[in-house]
Amino acid sequence: MSAPEQELKRLLHFGREIPFYQPGDRVKNEVYHSCVSNTIENLLAGEKIADIANCIVKAYSDGYSAHPSMLVYALAVCAKQNTNPQLREAAYKALKTVCSSSENLFLFIKFAKKLSQNDSIWGSGFKKVCKEWYLKKDVKTLAEIAGKYKKCNGWLHKDIIKLIHLKPDTPGRAAIIKYLLFGIKAAKKEFGENSEAHEILNYLQTVEDLKHLTDEQLAARSVEIHHFTIDHVPPHLLKSKEVWGALSGNLPLPVLLKNLERIGTLGFLKPNSVLVNKIIDAIKDENAIAESHLHPAHVFVALQNYEMSFKFVVEPKKVAKLPTIPNPKIICALHELFASTCKLFLPPTGLRYSVAIDLKSLKTTDKCYRCTQVTSAEASIIIAFCLLHADREVSVSVANVEEELLPLELTKNMTISNGIEKLKQSRMQRMKICTPVEWASKQKKEYDVFVVVTDTNHKGISNAITVLQNYRKEMNIPNAKLILVMLKCHFEPSWIKEIKDPGVFVIGGFDGNVPRLIEAFSRGAF
Repeated sequence: MSAPEQELKRLLHFGREIPFYQPGDRVKNEVYHSCVSNTIENLLAGEKIADIANCIVKAYSDGYSAHPSMLVYALAVCAKQNTNPQLREAAYKALKTVCSSSENLFLFIKFAKKLSQNDSIWGSGFKKVCKEWYLKKDVKTLAEIAGKYKKCNGWLHKDIIKLIHLKPDTPGRAAIIKYLLFGIKAAKKEFGENSEAHEILNYLQTVEDLKHLTDEQLAARSVEIHHFTIDHVPPHLLKSKEVWGALSGNLPLPVLLKNLERIGTLGFLKPNSVLVNKIIDAIKDENAIAESHLHPAHVFVALQNYEMSFKFVVEPKKVAKLPTIPNPKIICALHELFASTCKLFLPPTGLRYSVAIDLKSLKTTDKCYRCTQVTSAEASIIIAFCLLHADREVSVSVANVEEELLPLELTKNMTISNGIEKLKQSRMQRMKICTPVEWASKQKKEYDVFVVVTDTNHKGISNAITVLQNYRKEMNIPNAKLILVMLKCHFEPSWIKEIKDPGVFVIGGFDGNVPRLIEAFSRGAF
């Protein structure tokens, strides 16, 4: 893998061209412009044209990216560069896959507009792709999209339709376009008598009616009958217990988990609430779990978000009352979901791992950077558990006073609490980054990946890289890798840009993406 190609894959997976991941919205913070453009220019110079678009599509299809919006931005850079028409054509072809949703299409247009500056983005190639986006979608699917999103990322469907001069090919599609351009009344006036458009217009009328409903019971009934999702429901109805009860069966599991904290703080998940049973049924639904492809780390972060949110609910100027606590049944269901996702969604890599944990404190007040609901101890155990569930040859260890590694006896059947208890009993001591590699070398132990999880912000890694390179030669494992996870690192270390070894990866902080990035780097995805 060439250096520019690896830089591109890093960008697509975690939003940086250097081997350092830190949680946070890189697109929102606009810290991606020059690095993406420079990387793609370097690849073009090396004539890796086809690989660029293919890499973007593969990263999207694999679903491993910690910053999916970065894929859209990279695609926009490819489409708007003027160096190579072949790459531009490949980008428009890839757009059909990467921007199949209206959110991503609008995001692509937003990026393309920004990259074009004063130039028009509406060339014949882009117009053609946008026309196909509207014309090749199933009519019912397009109606659902029209009902969900009229505006996203600063763009309206109406804007795009006017700019591309879209000509619908069926009465049903024509009715949807009329609705997007002029509203439901105009659509019904023109297509109300057309039998092909009748069902579509009824659906769109129901969407419009929902927006203006104030009766919570009627709104909940409409959501239940028409299988509306959260994107269809206006904000004023998202404060209704009845509406959330109707939504709970329609929401994909990741969306439900994302909104669990919100539902809880509204006070809808108190004991004996009917909504509690509906939420639990949704969390335990085997089909929903299978379709979700949720990573266990995301489940645990959602669990902690829900559990910890009650500690920060403040109601000023109100009479003192008993504090609200998280519903224990919901907590139990989330723990079961965590166990299920560990069994279902952690594919084996076939690699041998050495996981070394180095924490100076196991206090509940020691939180991870960018994920303050999760402690350093919890994050360490999560990382270890994900690897233990995925692969057979995983050793987890801590250091003693002599900096010798001692095994930490963790098993797949343990809970996170059990794992933390094992950490407390281990009486672990501090270690250097290179300690696990040195220990493996002395003991003639063969490992493909060394993972060091610590709450220390180290001042350098050069010595550890030298030890790793010697280990590769001694043990004849040329692709052995080192991953350093600094759970409390809130800045980009100055020594990161000095790392030239492609087998070294550093993580600062923690979020639900970290274990998946460890797995992806280990198997050579970037």
